[in-house]
Amino acid sequence: MLLVAIGAALAVTALLQPGEAPERGTWRPLIFVTLSCLAFALLLRPLGLVLTLLISTVLARFAGGNLRPVALLLLCLILIVANVGIFVIALKIPIPLWPAAL
Repeated sequence: MLLVAIGAALAVTALLQPGEAPERGTWRPLIFVTLSCLAFALLLRPLGLVLTLLISTVLARFAGGNLRPVALLLLCLILIVANVGIFVIALKIPIPLWPAAL
């Protein structure tokens, strides 16, 4: 709740400051970042951490920018290694890495 309140306060203060008007019609980032978060939440248990991170990173990539395929694969690899290292190995959180059938 505190994070939501802080985010709302920052958004309101940013809109009230004089300067550039907020852009209109930029739905693509909002849609793909939201889809990426939903994909992570819904796919973690059935697909495991590795495939879920891969899918959510690829979805987030469509939010904007031109990320080359090699750079996207490198980003996915770094995120997977970092998340497995932090959450599974260091913190010992029992997150499945792969789907149960594998």
